[in-house]
Amino acid sequence: MTLVSPSRDRVLVIESVRHPPISDLAQPMLRIAGLRINPATNGRHHPPCHIGLRIIQIADGKEARLSTPPNAWLSVPLWSPDGQRFVFTNTTANTTELWLGDAASGACAALRT
Repeated sequence: MTLVSPSRDRVLVIESVRHPPISDLAQPMLRIAGLRINPATNGRHHPPCHIGLRIIQIADGKEARLSTPPNAWLSVPLWSPDGQRFVFTNTTANTTELWLGDAASGACAALRT
C-alpha cells in the first residue's frame, strides 16, 4: 500500500503481512456497540498487520526505510496537512502507542505523556 503526501513530494510505502499469526486471532475480545476491542491493548481486535514503512522522494526516487519499533504492528499512517510529518500507532502485547514520523529526516519516535 502507498500513501502520497499532501504536498505531493513524498510517498509512504507500507509493508504488510498478508496472513497474520493465528495467535492474534486467539486474543480475547470484547464486543461493544459493534466494535471488537482487545482488552489488553484497548485497541482494535485483530488490526491489519503492517510491519514496516519506507519513504520515497518523488523528485529523485531516493528511498529510505523508516526506524519503526522492533516487532512492529503498525496502523496505516496519516499525513499532516502540510506533508511534513505523519502519525501511526504501534500495537504491542499490552498497549497501543502513538508514533510521530518526520518526512524530511525519516526519524520516527513514540510520543510519551
